[in-house]
Amino acid sequence: MRLTREFIGMTTASDRAQFLDLLFAVANADGFVSEEEFVEIQRIGRNFMLSS
Repeated sequence: MRLTREFIGMTTASDRAQFLDLLFAVANADGFVSEEEFVEIQRIGRNFMLSS
């Protein structure tokens, strides 16, 4: 959580949203986002203080 707090302090909400977009792009690299990948990216978004 410390790393997450530091990341939040160093970035804007827009930066964090772009990072989540990148995570979805990586998850979709094989043409499919699995349920596990989707749930984990949602969890990261919540930790980044972004709504899902």
